[in-house]
Amino acid sequence: MLYAAIITTLVVAIGITDELTLQWQSTRAIVTGPLVGLLLGDVGTGLVVGATIELMFLSNVIVGAAEIPDVTMASAIATALCITSNVPQEVAITLAVPVAIFGQFMSTIRFSVLGVPLAHLADKPAANGDIKGVLRTPAIGLIVLNLLYIIPTFIAVYFGADLVSAAVEMMPTKLINAFGVGSNLLAAVGFAMLLSMLKSRKLLPMLFIGYFMAAFLNVSIIGTVIVALSVAILYSNLTRSKGETEV
Repeated sequence: MLYAAIITTLVVAIGITDELTLQWQSTRAIVTGPLVGLLLGDVGTGLVVGATIELMFLSNVIVGAAEIPDVTMASAIATALCITSNVPQEVAITLAVPVAIFGQFMSTIRFSVLGVPLAHLADKPAANGDIKGVLRTPAIGLIVLNLLYIIPTFIAVYFGADLVSAAVEMMPTKLINAFGVGSNLLAAVGFAMLLSMLKSRKLLPMLFIGYFMAAFLNVSIIGTVIVALSVAILYSNLTRSKGETEV
């Protein structure tokens, strides 16, 4: 479990560092899950777990000072437990919810407790004209803030895997099936929340067309994406042409 714990911790550290710096969206579950799966030798499980958790939290956005559940920790830990402890995917995905909420608590500490003191570390070097001292402040902040996430991640994967595996073995089949239903429901609710934010209700028919293609015509995801992209381009061109004509 040591290797899995180290790998999962490194992936979370990369995601948190990216969130605080470049913001290449490596914090998303759709990236974290497959990456952990790839490094642990099971990309398929990582894709399924990551994509499902992504759907669960897809509509979450930061509003003001309100923090959102942390999908980076949730997807990384859920994927690692699913691969290393033979935990059913449904159970691992359901466990992602409390993990994400715990990550949300860590994010609250990051911004409301540690953020200001870490920023003020640059005050004295700045007053003395010490450029190198000022530049050291972000590096110190990255290390300190990463500890909020990587320590719980390492503990959860290294020490929690055996406990979770033993608990799953003790669970009755009906309870595991209930977890499966719950995980699917969470993903559906998350996607429904995202759809409720659509600004243009006129685009809803496009959604139903895509659903019809996937559910009844058995068109693959790639095929559906190609059709959707083509329709989007046509819609954009026709809308632009109409606007130019009116002008």
